[in-house]
Amino acid sequence: MPETLQPGDVLDGYQIVRQIGEGGFGTVWLCRTQATGDYRALKLISGANQEILQKELDALVRYRQAAGQLRSPHLMPIEHVNTHALGLFYVMPLADGFGADNPEDPSWYPWTLAALIDQQRGEPSWFTPAKVTSFIRPVLEGLQVLLDAGLVHRDVKPENVLLLNGQPCLADISLLGEDAHLVTRRGTPGYSAPSWYVDAGGHADMFGAAATLYTLLTGNAPDKMGRPHFRWPPQGEGTLSAAQHEDWLRFHRVILRATEERPANRFLSYSAMIAAMEEGRKSPEG
Repeated sequence: MPETLQPGDVLDGYQIVRQIGEGGFGTVWLCRTQATGDYRALKLISGANQEILQKELDALVRYRQAAGQLRSPHLMPIEHVNTHALGLFYVMPLADGFGADNPEDPSWYPWTLAALIDQQRGEPSWFTPAKVTSFIRPVLEGLQVLLDAGLVHRDVKPENVLLLNGQPCLADISLLGEDAHLVTRRGTPGYSAPSWYVDAGGHADMFGAAATLYTLLTGNAPDKMGRPHFRWPPQGEGTLSAAQHEDWLRFHRVILRATEERPANRFLSYSAMIAAMEEGRKSPEG
């Protein structure tokens, strides 16, 4: 038996077309429903590592058990879950794409926030404050829904924010689990909360949200957060109007507060973080 899926394989009525993504916790495949021909994304977690597979299954169970509370357009729906000889798989709506009109074309890729950021680097100007807010606000709203359900995502980053029908949607619940003051150190370096942040308590995902906002503002990796020389867009500080400049500084104050060492100095909720981002907007478009 092959060690992974092959084009043409059928899992519970979903026919595999091609691989469209890969990460530390599995592979993502374009598939087509045999009944209607609609495209979907299918994630396969190999059964080779039973510990990882069990963590993923636990995350899916928690997510689906809380489905009644998690009715949010900003959280990726999970449509189908099952096991297979190769491991565990689940099916999701297919994200918006770029590079080609047909997802079966190898030049088609799903739109992620990371892809949008990469594309903007080649433009004469960076995202406006309004655009930054329109990207990050849905992520924060999705995290608030998870928080209200007592869950932690644990891997908030630009690569895990997909565009679904034009709207940002938080995806990849591989590491999702119940909230706890001492969260297991998992996730993506730079975006996952460091030990000093989670050991003190507070919301573990807030660090990832702040790091994602920082990358949205500057195009930089989170390791440059808090350094004045790296707080501006790739095109330079001079590309911002005076009003946008003030908005940028306000966004950085939000990041600083969200990543404070003492939990008491951080935002109490993601809703409060949204309010701080939108308070005192300066630029007309922001």
